[in-house]
Amino acid sequence: MAGSSLAVMAALGLLPAHTALAQTPVSDTTDLSVSRIFHRIASELCANPELDFGLTTKTFDALRALTPNFEKKMGLLTVWYHDTQACAKSDTECETPRIAPELKEFMQSILRALYTGRAGSGKDAILITYEHALMYAPTKDVTEIPTYARGGYGSWAHAPSL
Repeated sequence: MAGSSLAVMAALGLLPAHTALAQTPVSDTTDLSVSRIFHRIASELCANPELDFGLTTKTFDALRALTPNFEKKMGLLTVWYHDTQACAKSDTECETPRIAPELKEFMQSILRALYTGRAGSGKDAILITYEHALMYAPTKDVTEIPTYARGGYGSWAHAPSL
C-alpha cells in the first residue's frame, strides 16, 4: 500500500518518480513502464542505444522469475541509474554514485543474460534467445550461428583427430 501511495505522489509531482519506483514493488506498477525502465538501464549497461526492446523484455521476465528480491534490486538499480544520469548531466562536478556489491551482482546477471541469451544456470536456467544473444553481434558478418550441435551431443568434449 505504501508503494502505491508513493507512486501516486510521484505522478502528482510531489515526489521524484525514480524515488517512488525504487520503493514500489514491481507488481504495483505497470509491467510495461517497468520494462521500459529496465530497457533503458540495460541499453546503458551494454552501451547499446539500439538494444532490442523484445530482448530486454524477455530478459526482464526471466530475471524476475529467477532473482530473489528482484523488486528491491530493480528499485536500487533504478535509483542508481537516475543518480548516475543526473551526475552526467550536471554542470557542476559530482561524484558518480558507488555501486553496492548486491547491485553489482544484479547488473552482472543482466549483462550475462543479454550476452549469453540465458538467465540463471543449471536446470533452473531460462533460455531467453539463442540467435539474438549479444555475444554473436561482433562477428555476425563472418560467423554462422549454429542452430544445432553439428557433431551430435558431446562431440565438443574431445579434440578432433587430424
